[in-house]
Amino acid sequence: MVGAEKISIDDRFHVLKKMFSIAGTPLVADNKSLWYRVYKPLLVVSGYLTLLTTFIGILKNLDNMDYVMEAARPGFVMINLLWMHFFISMKMDGVRRLLNMTKSFTWSDLPCRVTETGSLSMAGWIQRIQPLMWKANFCDWGAHLLYFILRGVANSDKPLFFNAWSPFDMDSIPLYIFVLIIQGLGSVMQGTTLFAVMGLYVGLVAVACTQLQKIQAALQNVRRGEETNLHARLAQCVAHHQLVVRYMRELENTFSMVLLGPFLSVVAALCFTAYTAITVMPFIVSSLLRCRIGCEPPPKLDPKDMWSFVIGGSAMHCGLSTGFMMYFVVYLQSGRVKDAVWNCEWVGAPVSFQRSLVFMLSVTKDFKLTAGKIIPVYQRTVMAVR
Repeated sequence: MVGAEKISIDDRFHVLKKMFSIAGTPLVADNKSLWYRVYKPLLVVSGYLTLLTTFIGILKNLDNMDYVMEAARPGFVMINLLWMHFFISMKMDGVRRLLNMTKSFTWSDLPCRVTETGSLSMAGWIQRIQPLMWKANFCDWGAHLLYFILRGVANSDKPLFFNAWSPFDMDSIPLYIFVLIIQGLGSVMQGTTLFAVMGLYVGLVAVACTQLQKIQAALQNVRRGEETNLHARLAQCVAHHQLVVRYMRELENTFSMVLLGPFLSVVAALCFTAYTAITVMPFIVSSLLRCRIGCEPPPKLDPKDMWSFVIGGSAMHCGLSTGFMMYFVVYLQSGRVKDAVWNCEWVGAPVSFQRSLVFMLSVTKDFKLTAGKIIPVYQRTVMAVR
């Protein structure tokens, strides 16, 4: 077991370190301040209380379908995010082992863009993903604030970030502010967890891809150079390959359960988002038709419903695409290692050299990422959900 006190995060992952600390799941157990020791449990309790009170509110308002649908949309997203938070907390030792293993890998010598297409390479994604997730996290906070403002404009009563049951008298200003703080902290924990975990996942998969690319390049050049160093060069390739295989197995074991809950809850949340689209689109179509023929304007569309639809649909689409887009790349790179072994000019090589290549082929398997060891994480799965 890798203890939190025995690991240090280098500068290559400093942004993710900050995001995990904000989400209440620090990657390292540094000597945190008294403020953080108070902040962390309050944040985590707020996140789970927000989900609990949301579903209590749904159960108490089953006769009000508008309330149920408005509360269920963020409710299912909360299940997604809290599942990720719970299992990434349980798998934190695996995360630390992965980060320790990345210290043995380098990718700064690889190009940041693909020469043929000019698109970002895996090494380029490693550099870009952390600042991208950092900015997306703040955009998510802004979207929640805007949604709160829209709820305040649409409702004359005291608005909350989410429709939720409260045991307090909301006519009391201090208690109303207390509930707002709880929901605000819960929103910060849940949103930051999403971007921190997905940023870490994509970054670690990209690291695996860069190492598979380096193994391919090394195998292509293994027969070049002095014959006396042939076995040393091949032994270095084999050792590097075995380290990458262990790294990818750890990656699968760590993130398998983390990905299962989001996939299943995203499927359910997409159903509610589709229901919102069905209820909102008639207003849009009616508005266009009435404007065209000069009739009376249609009934006023609630802006918070439209904003909820936009946020929900975009978040679900991005969540699926971001979580699953790396599968094809790592699957392709792992398959190319086999091709590199086969094409490394083994004909006429010493028998011991050929046996080493056979060993590499026997242990080289196409790496597959799964959600819960059940659902393959690849593009066909995403298309089936859509």
